[in-house]
Amino acid sequence: MKILLSVACFLLSFSGFAQDTLIKQKTRKMMGISHFRSNGIPLTKKDSLNWVIHNNDTLVPVENFPLEGPDKVRVLYEPRDEEFLEMYKQAVFGHTEELQEKSTIKVWKGPIKLFFDPSVPEAHREELLDFSEKVSSGIDSLTITEVQERAKSNFLVFYRNSDEDFDQEQRISNSRNSGYYISWNGKQQINRGVVKVNAFRVTDENHGLGLLKYHFFKALGYFHFSPKVPCKGYLSGCAVKRELTTEDLEILKYHYSYGMCKGIDMKSFDKIHRDSKRTLEEHPDAEIYLVHQN
Repeated sequence: MKILLSVACFLLSFSGFAQDTLIKQKTRKMMGISHFRSNGIPLTKKDSLNWVIHNNDTLVPVENFPLEGPDKVRVLYEPRDEEFLEMYKQAVFGHTEELQEKSTIKVWKGPIKLFFDPSVPEAHREELLDFSEKVSSGIDSLTITEVQERAKSNFLVFYRNSDEDFDQEQRISNSRNSGYYISWNGKQQINRGVVKVNAFRVTDENHGLGLLKYHFFKALGYFHFSPKVPCKGYLSGCAVKRELTTEDLEILKYHYSYGMCKGIDMKSFDKIHRDSKRTLEEHPDAEIYLVHQN
C-alpha cells in the first residue's frame, strides 16, 4: 500500500499531516482535524461519517481542500542525516537551550536590494557583491542585487571612518568594531537589514573586509553559530580569519530550500523530522510532501 503524506507549513506551528492512502484502488485524501479548525474551515456531518484515527490523530477527508494552487508550493520531503540536522539547528536556533526556546527560522522572503553608502570603499563594495553572488549561487529563493538609490533598497551597508561620523544605525553597538541589524514581520520573514563597520576601530583593512562579509552572511538568516562547523567557517564560533566552507553553504542552501517549513520553532522542526522519519521507517515507500504557503 503506497502512502502519500503532506505536511502543511503554517506559521510557528506544526499543523499535522494530510494523508493520501490507496484503499481498494481509490485514493482518499485525509488531513488532521486541527488543520481545519485552525484555518476556520467548517466541517459537515458528511465529513464526520468518514473520519479516520491514525497515530492518535483524527483525519478528515479533504477532497476539496486546496493543498495546491497559485499561492502554494508542494515539495517532496528530503530526509537529512542527524549530524547535519544538529549542525543546522545550532546555526539557526542557537547552541544553548535559552536561545533554542525562543528562536524561529527566519528567511528573506523577497530579493535583497543592497545600497552601499559612499563611506564604503569601492574595493569592499566589489568584494561584497562578488561574495553575495557566490553564496546565493544555485539558490533560487535567495536573490541579492545592488540598487543605486537608498529609497529603493532594503539592506544598507555603511562604514564609520571616525568616531565623529554620523551613525546611521544606533541599534548596532558602537562598543564593537562592527555588527548587523535585521528586522522581520509577523511571518518571520526578514524585510530589512543593515551592516555597520566601525572602520576607525579596525587597524587592518583586510580584517574590516572580513567583518563586512561575516556580518552580511549572518544577516541572511539571523544565524547563530555551530560548534560542528569547521573553525574557519562563517558559522563557526571561532574568532579567526574566515572563509566560506562547504558546511556554511550547505546550511544556507537548506535554509532557503523548500525542504523545511519557514517561520517554525525548534520544537516544530524536530517534530516534523521525527514524525517523517518514523513514517518512512514504517512505510519505506511512503512519499512525504511539504506544502508551503507563498
